[in-house]
Amino acid sequence: MTRLLPTLTTLTALAALIACDARVDYEDPKQDPDDSAAPEDTGGSGDDTGVTEDDTGDDTGGVDDTGEVQPEEGPWSEVLDAELLEVGGPPLVLLWDLDSHGSTVVGLDGQAAWVSTDDGLSWTRSVPEAGFGYQARSVAVTAEGIFVATWYDGVWWSGDAGGSWTDITGSLRLTTPALASDGESIYAVGTDGVAAWTGGDWDARTAPFPFPSGMIVDGETLYLGQSWVDDLYVSEDGGRTWSVRNADAAATFYQSALSDQGWLLGMNTQGDVRRSTDGGRTFIDLGPAPTGAEALFVHEGDLYARVRQDGVWVSHDDGQSWSVINDGLPEGYARWIYDMIATDSGALLIGTQSSGAWRSDDGETWGASSQGMGGGTPGGLSFHDGVLVGAFGLDQLWSYEAEVGWTQFGDRMANAQINRVLSDGDAIVISTSYDGAWTSADGSAWTRATGLPEFNGTAGPQVIPASGLAAGGEAMFMALPLEIEGSSYGGGPQIPVGGGVARSLDGGQSWTWMTAGMTASGVNDWGDRYYPSATAVGAWADVQLLGTSTNGVLRSADGGQSWLATVGLPSYATVTGLTRAQGVLYASVTDYASDGSGVWRSTDGGASWEMSSEGLGGTIAGLTAADGVVFALVTDDAAGVYRFDGETWEVLAEAPSGMTLTGPLVVEGEGMFVGTYAQGVLQVAPVE
Repeated sequence: MTRLLPTLTTLTALAALIACDARVDYEDPKQDPDDSAAPEDTGGSGDDTGVTEDDTGDDTGGVDDTGEVQPEEGPWSEVLDAELLEVGGPPLVLLWDLDSHGSTVVGLDGQAAWVSTDDGLSWTRSVPEAGFGYQARSVAVTAEGIFVATWYDGVWWSGDAGGSWTDITGSLRLTTPALASDGESIYAVGTDGVAAWTGGDWDARTAPFPFPSGMIVDGETLYLGQSWVDDLYVSEDGGRTWSVRNADAAATFYQSALSDQGWLLGMNTQGDVRRSTDGGRTFIDLGPAPTGAEALFVHEGDLYARVRQDGVWVSHDDGQSWSVINDGLPEGYARWIYDMIATDSGALLIGTQSSGAWRSDDGETWGASSQGMGGGTPGGLSFHDGVLVGAFGLDQLWSYEAEVGWTQFGDRMANAQINRVLSDGDAIVISTSYDGAWTSADGSAWTRATGLPEFNGTAGPQVIPASGLAAGGEAMFMALPLEIEGSSYGGGPQIPVGGGVARSLDGGQSWTWMTAGMTASGVNDWGDRYYPSATAVGAWADVQLLGTSTNGVLRSADGGQSWLATVGLPSYATVTGLTRAQGVLYASVTDYASDGSGVWRSTDGGASWEMSSEGLGGTIAGLTAADGVVFALVTDDAAGVYRFDGETWEVLAEAPSGMTLTGPLVVEGEGMFVGTYAQGVLQVAPVE
């Protein structure tokens, strides 16, 4: 039996950072942002979609009389060929739908199917050669194989446990179909109807109302409900005809279950659990479900309820009382539960938002059951004491070492969403989506940073999150995007706030908004200036660069105390990366208005720029440098990591089939790594 789940949207965070080990002393002017230049251009800022990188390569070389780059000696100076090897990621897999048959268990993360053939103990990622399309959202497993329904791209089938896939959409014309099954019969339910799988194609059936939600299948008997009304519709002929069964029972079957004994359970809009033993004709009240319960489940006579943010609850007395059974489950976002099933062996499995699958063999205690799972989308990667550290949008940093794989790094940040991380060797700084920036010497005992600009966001008053981090000299720099206060839904004003850059001189403990010399983008309704939305930042002892989405690259030669515009870059293009090698500065740009997309370089300290993109195509998501050589990350056409030889770009390592590169691209010593979408991290490995 498969329950239909609400549509979920995966959150993708594409970001990174740039860093350098140079050192210089700066004065702190205690600058007041309102003392900066008056606005000359009141145009608003564009979207902040850029990605910046971590640049830890030494910059000790130079440029000859012709301006050409002269490579340095080092592990990357002579590497001309490499491959991208999977090092995976933490077990941060999202599983929002689960189903099983026999020993085969399948979970979906939106982009791929995770297949287990040993009752959920170990898993293998599986996708069609060209992918599932837009959002694999529902799965059913029967003796016939694995069926996966996508949001807009039909239904796929595998008869060999995910080894190969066939598009079986056929005549199915439902909008956003989801699947429901009892292990034998399979039905598709869309916003505009119901269809039955006949073994070779889909047979359209009727639906009693538009926008059906949850369906339970019991052979030819179908139970169908809506999430916003308390009506149960039943068909005893496979969806050809329907009748209302419980007009007076007040049990919505959007959150429902069918037991092995034939009980039909439903929960009404007030959260009361009701049970029917006669196919929905009559119901008895079992009392209230746990607060926040999203779905009911019956296993070996006990009632279970999953509460997304509060784990699993069980009732051993027919719903009269409930107790939480979270022993062994992780904390925070990793505990958020999206689905729960019982396998044929009797084990309970739950799918979580960010920690894969968890298993209980006794119905009371849980253990991780995610062997083989590894993924996540890193928003930030940095090196701390030679160890790769990643931020994956959750409340915990993770570190990678070849000998041990991925392990939790430092203390968990309760309910935080860590999207950026930077280590300068002495301090680690993280930026979160809603809870500001924090600093620590080693990942433990985090201290909240002060001084960053705030705005009234979706989570109430919150600090503007970083779009990039960099360290250079004795300072750290944080690129700040332009945020918008207010909501268009209420028809209220849209108030721009922030932009520009902040600087810290004490390891990220306190920050100052540094905007002197910047041309403000405008003045908001409160009379405060707002500045260009920053998308990338780079910092070295003698020069600092700030990439924006509307004003090209801004340059500072005094530790960020004042900023100047530069010339040569296309207007209203988004800067996605900044780096330096042998005294030459590089900026990657995405330009949707003209043909300025690519890599630009400056030989005069960033004052002016010229394009240097021969051999590159597609979107350049970021840059990094090592041993005097510059590397670029291309994410769409001819995706891969590219190497600049001083005149042209050549591919160093192509993206593996079926993987989407997102960045960041980071390097330190012999280690170079790149982030992917939902599949963790790849290592750039030289080919001998």
